[in-house]
Amino acid sequence: MKKLFIICCGVSIFYSCNAYKLESIQDKEIYNVINSIYNSSENTFIIYKKSYTDKTYNKVFLRNLSKNILISYSPSSSFYKSNLQRFKEIDSDPTLSGHKRDSLVDELAKSLELSVDDFLTKEDLNNMASMGNKMHNWRTEDLDDNITVSNDKNVRQISVPVFNIQSNICAFFLGSNSSLELIVCKKDDNGNWYRFAESLIWIS
Repeated sequence: MKKLFIICCGVSIFYSCNAYKLESIQDKEIYNVINSIYNSSENTFIIYKKSYTDKTYNKVFLRNLSKNILISYSPSSSFYKSNLQRFKEIDSDPTLSGHKRDSLVDELAKSLELSVDDFLTKEDLNNMASMGNKMHNWRTEDLDDNITVSNDKNVRQISVPVFNIQSNICAFFLGSNSSLELIVCKKDDNGNWYRFAESLIWIS
């Protein structure tokens, strides 16, 4: 009986240590995301001291993300920028008729639209949902210098980023008094995060 107790304790400690290690890795990556996306030497980004949580935009919402939102490439993404240049070329082309111009613009606009199913599986969404709506106090010491933590609830609020199974795609809510967005980010080959896609959930 004593041996069984020791073995059980050992297994419990093993799983506890692994869980703590996983939590530490995720915690570090969470701050990597925020710092990568909002790091700028020119602008100060102010966020509320507590992470964004909501009774509606919660784990269930994340699990059914493909049904709940319309999403498109982020304006800061390379794909969006290349298409923006193409928009300008079409708009300034004197050889195009009005009908042809409108048709090409419509095609480009559609190419900027995405489906969540294009880059996230059902398993990914379940994984992200399991991490959703987490309460967290943002630590100033782990944020870049231009990111300021405030006690003012009227500044922007960021939810804790949630990750797909491979941890190379994440999503978080960015909220304010007048709007709520879902920001989707991808990790590049150098381990840096960039805005990939976004969805405007609501605006007032």
